[in-house]
Amino acid sequence: MTKEELLLWGEKTVQLYNKIADERGRENTPAFYTQSDLNKIIGVNSVDILIAGINPGSGGTYQQMIENPNWGISSATGMTAEQLISGNFGRDPRYGNCTNWSRHHTWRYFMNLKRLFKDIEGPNILDDESGFVLTNATFFNTVKEKELNQSLLNATFPQTIDLVRIVKPKMIVWLSGRKAFNRLASISIDGFSFKYDKTRNPIMARIYMGTFNGIPCFGIPHPGAFLTTEERTLIAKFFSYVFNYKVLL
Repeated sequence: MTKEELLLWGEKTVQLYNKIADERGRENTPAFYTQSDLNKIIGVNSVDILIAGINPGSGGTYQQMIENPNWGISSATGMTAEQLISGNFGRDPRYGNCTNWSRHHTWRYFMNLKRLFKDIEGPNILDDESGFVLTNATFFNTVKEKELNQSLLNATFPQTIDLVRIVKPKMIVWLSGRKAFNRLASISIDGFSFKYDKTRNPIMARIYMGTFNGIPCFGIPHPGAFLTTEERTLIAKFFSYVFNYKVLL
């Protein structure tokens, strides 16, 4: 994908999110951002994996986000396409003013996530930022997933579908698998097909399997959830099987 493609997607996306914020009032609209820096995948035809949660969980309103100088968002224009595709671009003065995303390898959540792919042959798939995208079903954030208004998810999900179309992942992994699959199954919009057999899921332990617009997708527990050593081992072995033998893909 090209920078121009990503910026075009970003422009349409921030226009939608800013329009929603204008209609609801910035002080009544959750802050929004995605996670990984999409500039890292420029020049890549297809990423190996797209990992998505339901939505970010840091909390706060869009107005508070704009008023926080660490994000650098103009109150006149709102978030820009360049800012959005830069991922979790807020800066932290405690760490040399670097972006939040640039420190993702230190996040406990991300370290736990990496361990679930530790048995794949070769380097860990999450070591190469050109090979994966980390994002959410909607970029509006709430502390708890249950606080997310379904109408906000429905209104913004088409832009997430477009992101999937652009980055062409070979597979999609949904965090908070059961809840994510339930949310996805509740969305009925043009251009979106989500299929999974409720009677046969989870396929093992807490692993779910389905398709997202024909792309194989798997649901797993959130990396921040309590998992036994046996459960983490099973998930790692499952992904080892999927990747090493290229099955289900």
